[in-house]
Amino acid sequence: MKLKVLLVVTVLAIIAAACSGSAEEAGGGGAGGAQAGMPSMDMDMGQSEGSTFGRPGDPDDADRTIEIVQLDSFAFEPSEVEVAVGETVTFEVTNEGTAPHEFVLGDEMVQQGHESEMQEMGGELMPDEDNAITVQPGETKSLTWTFMEAGTLRYGCHVIGHFAAGMVGTIDVMG
Repeated sequence: MKLKVLLVVTVLAIIAAACSGSAEEAGGGGAGGAQAGMPSMDMDMGQSEGSTFGRPGDPDDADRTIEIVQLDSFAFEPSEVEVAVGETVTFEVTNEGTAPHEFVLGDEMVQQGHESEMQEMGGELMPDEDNAITVQPGETKSLTWTFMEAGTLRYGCHVIGHFAAGMVGTIDVMG
């Protein structure tokens, strides 16, 4: 366990050093995963092409679309979804609140690592990545993912205080 924590802290320090600019300086978010004109930050915390829980998918190859609504009551609707191993899903995420929210897809290690990083950044919003998007109030964005392994994943919002308040959903990947 200590080795995992040390690994996460080391990776977060590398990411923090590489991400010295704000999301506004980076040019805002795109409509699908990584920002237009900006490379994604694949730091192999379960987000990269080789991830055991999946990989970024092509929206044109999506088997279906799942609509997710973000609420200022620190909730996602729905709070639980089922997908199949090998399925490519486009999550269409709409922020119906007045505060920005995130949609971060990953296992527990990814969620805890992202939560720690957001805490260290003191509330600064991160640029979009392959497995994570920031959705401004009234905005809708899409993230497409192909699920590769059966198990339980999460989607969470890590804007300061939101994850701790329970803004997390569950994805059951059925084998």
